[in-house]
Amino acid sequence: MLFSCSDNELTEVDYKVYAEEIVVNIKRKEVKKLQDKFDINFILDDIKKTSDTLGVANQYKLRKTYVVNQLFEVYAPYLKNIIDLVTKESETKLLKLFKEKNKYHALIMIKNNDNFEITDFILEQRNNKVFITNYISTVTSFNLNVHFNWAIQNQLMNVPEYFNAQKYLVASNNLYERKEYKEAYEVFNQIPEYFQNFPNFYILKVKITREMNDEQLFANTLENWISLNYDNKCFRYLKASELYYYVNDKEKSLKYLDSLENFIGKNSVINDIKKSRFN
Repeated sequence: MLFSCSDNELTEVDYKVYAEEIVVNIKRKEVKKLQDKFDINFILDDIKKTSDTLGVANQYKLRKTYVVNQLFEVYAPYLKNIIDLVTKESETKLLKLFKEKNKYHALIMIKNNDNFEITDFILEQRNNKVFITNYISTVTSFNLNVHFNWAIQNQLMNVPEYFNAQKYLVASNNLYERKEYKEAYEVFNQIPEYFQNFPNFYILKVKITREMNDEQLFANTLENWISLNYDNKCFRYLKASELYYYVNDKEKSLKYLDSLENFIGKNSVINDIKKSRFN
């Protein structure tokens, strides 16, 4: 989206208009238009800087086409997945637009009768145009820029532990899908802790421990997940509320939902959670 000002910094109003366009694209299931709002150059710039720092600049240069293709394979399905949440009865809404560390954040909720997602779209200006430059899931904590960069650097440096960890992740997930939860957990624990703590790994640990009928293990898993993503305020409040509800501390659970509501405003996701837990 182009704006009238030629060389001036765009205003909050401009960013809000752009955020509302994202909402419209999601409501209309306009996958291509949503993808076109994404400027991967911001992420590629960060990857290049990291590659220079780690001494793998040549590998990045030689494999840039591969990196771009891999990036598309990651961000495009996520955008499609959130659009797939849209139904005739679903609700899509801009919950909040705010500025933090010189970047605008658009918190957008997509909720249907069965599921929901609240995505933090990071918006930045380049040549008098606004682009999506990153997204962070407030449900799974996945941060596209940070975690894709991390994965690519492990590949460029050909880190054996990373590739082994991926094999264990696939094996553990296969056991989880077969409902062999104890075995899935044992295989998952063969992954070094450093790798376990990244969202695409840790989300599987949460799913497995949720099914294992071990209340303390699941509570510890949730608590650690919150600690790992403490700066993600929306995620922190949402998961802390789940944790305290799980350990039967309803007062604290409600307190964190109220904190979430104070941060992002009243919405149907919070209302539904309160009804299911406290009515």
